[in-house]
Amino acid sequence: MAHFNYFVGIDVGKYECLVAFSHSSKILSIPNTAIGLQELIDGLEEIKSNTLIAMEATGGYEVAFWKVLHKAGFHVRQVPPAQVRSFARSKAQIAKTDRIDAKIICRFIQENPNSGRSLPSDNVLRLNRLMAKRYQLIKVRAALKCQSRQQQEEDLEELDKAHIQFLNNQISNLNAMITTLIHENHDLEEKDRILQSIPGVGPVLSASFLAFLPELGTASDKQIACLCGIAPIARDSGKYKGKRFISGGRKQVRDVLYQAALVASWHNPKIKTFFARLKSAGKPHKVCVIAAARKLATIANAMVLQKSEWQTD
Repeated sequence: MAHFNYFVGIDVGKYECLVAFSHSSKILSIPNTAIGLQELIDGLEEIKSNTLIAMEATGGYEVAFWKVLHKAGFHVRQVPPAQVRSFARSKAQIAKTDRIDAKIICRFIQENPNSGRSLPSDNVLRLNRLMAKRYQLIKVRAALKCQSRQQQEEDLEELDKAHIQFLNNQISNLNAMITTLIHENHDLEEKDRILQSIPGVGPVLSASFLAFLPELGTASDKQIACLCGIAPIARDSGKYKGKRFISGGRKQVRDVLYQAALVASWHNPKIKTFFARLKSAGKPHKVCVIAAARKLATIANAMVLQKSEWQTD
């Protein structure tokens, strides 16, 4: 594991980036352009090998910086905004400005150098964008269908139907683009084949794993459960034993994984037996589904790690 002596936090904005340094109180303001990025690279060149840079996920504005810094040989991590914000509160930092955010990101990565994720491959980034757009259109279509059922005027109902059909076509086009991208990349295709060999895992969950959970096959089972947002969080204090709840994680994965767990509880022999045992023990239905989802993610993680397809006992 690399050892770092210097840490840099970047608050990435659409037009401007604020840069904070662990070895200086100075806050550098640079434009979010190639010129501004080159200025930062030149300033850090002498300490490049001992420097760890962190930036929050900002919906895409950070990707260009991330790619160029990575190509220039810097160690760069993308860190979750929610974790950084919780870290700020733990340090009694309530105020929030771009300058403060840069300082907090810098301090966060300095105290948590193993946090965040490294830059995925271009194919994974492309798949992530395609799946994110698909997820967005699915949500819009679901909302529109719900609203359409309440329409009482025929002309508005026809408008909704036309819009829904348009969304159906867009989603179909995205599905084709996603399938093509996976099949054109050997690594993605191999993982997709392994994942879809698992009873209960279809093309949507497989693509969601590949796009939103690139850590699959490299992280521990507990880490995968946390990243999926299906790890039970303890709420105990003294003699009080609270109920466990799931929290956080990557919602795009959790939503699809929950549905897949319902299917797997009927069609995957291992999950079906596990699900039935929990049910017979009197566990609530939703608890059983979440536990099945966690087991399904664990199986997927182990199979990708071992590069082995599903074996029927």
